[in-house]
Amino acid sequence: KPRFIEPISISLCDSGNVQLLATLERFYPKEGIKVTWRCNKEKPPETNAPMDELITHPDNTFTVRSKYEIPGDQFKDPDFKVCVSWNHDSMEKAESREVSVKGYYCPIIWITFFAPTFASAGFFFSLHVSQ
Repeated sequence: KPRFIEPISISLCDSGNVQLLATLERFYPKEGIKVTWRCNKEKPPETNAPMDELITHPDNTFTVRSKYEIPGDQFKDPDFKVCVSWNHDSMEKAESREVSVKGYYCPIIWITFFAPTFASAGFFFSLHVSQ
């Protein structure tokens, strides 16, 4: 049975589009996997097979990395949601995960360095993480 790696990864493309990535690990056989993406529940599902990457492991299990790209301006709507669903021959029923602007947490991390006050002292730094 495929194991979903949390969370759905979100990244901004140079074009301004948003790329979503879902990773499903360690399933067998490879022929039985189907990944479907959908924007908002009322729209018909869209499959993005050309952007799926299949990885073969030494133990003959497989991982699929499914990428889905949408226009970045869609995320201006706070109610906009993207859902990824998957099914495999080893599963009794399909599973899914959903991501939205409201539910996505991406911390900002920065480091502040302080110069030493004495010649023999080392550098000091402060690590900050946004909430």
